[in-house]
Amino acid sequence: MVDKLLADPSGLPAIYQRLEQRYHAGQLRHSGYIHWHSILDCIDQPELFRRELLDEGERMRKLRRRTILTGILTEQERLELLYAGSDDANHQAIDANS
Repeated sequence: MVDKLLADPSGLPAIYQRLEQRYHAGQLRHSGYIHWHSILDCIDQPELFRRELLDEGERMRKLRRRTILTGILTEQERLELLYAGSDDANHQAIDANS
């Protein structure tokens, strides 16, 4: 998703709209709203955008569980990534048991 957004940021208005909708519907706390906004605002700095969006900290993991970044990948892209991840996990499990 990060690569796709960086390559074509035309989807940002819809993401900002989703952020606003969820915030005004009470589905997102103010701190989460500000955090997402600050990440989206740095899309013109690809390294920073990528680092912040993919941060493994507890806060970002929690925000990603109810992500505003929906509708970016096609169903085919999403499935390919899911299956690629499961293959990696299977290979890691096999390697660990060898």
